[in-house]
Amino acid sequence: MPVTVRLTDTQLTVLERLRARTGAADLDALAAAAIEHDRTRPPDPRWRGRRPAGAGAATAPADIERPGRLCLTLPAASGGAIALSRGDLLTLEQLGDGQGVDVRAFASDGISFSAAQTRWMHGINPSVGASLWRAQPQRPLLTIVQDTAAGHDLTFPPCSGPEYERYTGIAGHRGCAEMHAAALQAAGHAPWPGEDVLNLWLPSAVDPDGTLRSWPARCRAADRVTLRADEDVLLTLTTCPDDLYGTSQYEPKAVAVIADPADAATPPRVHGWPAAAPAAAVARHGAQVSLSARDIEHVDRWARRGWLGDDRPSVLRALLLRLYESLSAQPGPA
Repeated sequence: MPVTVRLTDTQLTVLERLRARTGAADLDALAAAAIEHDRTRPPDPRWRGRRPAGAGAATAPADIERPGRLCLTLPAASGGAIALSRGDLLTLEQLGDGQGVDVRAFASDGISFSAAQTRWMHGINPSVGASLWRAQPQRPLLTIVQDTAAGHDLTFPPCSGPEYERYTGIAGHRGCAEMHAAALQAAGHAPWPGEDVLNLWLPSAVDPDGTLRSWPARCRAADRVTLRADEDVLLTLTTCPDDLYGTSQYEPKAVAVIADPADAATPPRVHGWPAAAPAAAVARHGAQVSLSARDIEHVDRWARRGWLGDDRPSVLRALLLRLYESLSAQPGPA
């Protein structure tokens, strides 16, 4: 039974290398191996039930007219900067399903919020009521005032080009680190020190041995987080370009950015805002795979649960890339 999988440039190259590494004769054989590998994995306790539904588009805050409101779209795998005044509200809303967003925050003197200080105050997975704190002097820069799909992270650094190159052996994949730096430069404030980020919608945990863990986001379309500026602050925002680890369901997507000023006379200001996603980040290569009825049944079970996607192409792509992840954790060239 044929299934057409949509792939980014990097995913296509990774799967070609994975086929050579495994000795699979073709993509059909590689897909069968990936599904069999998944059958033998211990069940993940986080994914016993169905993936939760989203908040619902009918309540989307962009539907409400407010004086001075700024409604933007941050394209997939992109970054931009936005300056807020004290009391302004910033809402980040899912347009698709499961898109991770990195947030960096800087006070007017260029000092970043401190992930360590914030973890000490609120733990590693902040939600409503938690603030992003700077360390010296200790004071909050932003506070989360709404959160429809909790599951955020204060442990991981922003992804980076060197990280992707170590993982795949492929150069040229931009990460959030590079996009934050470009957004700061567009705002006229580069270089400002620090790389601490709030990883919105990235579920994370710490194993007993101290190892950090993360897994694909549970958020759905129309889920949102609203942040209140506790003082004048510059934010850099990125829609995570990860198409390999599953952070953003293996396909980077756009998010809505809605800014509500406390004073309509002083609207938020944006810098370096991109118009479109970079072509390399868009899943634009179609690869047709033929699956057995038994393998289709396995893929459909995952699709009904939603954690790796809601349809056969999305689930199959996830299973292929999860095989690459498992083999890359073992000794030997990727």
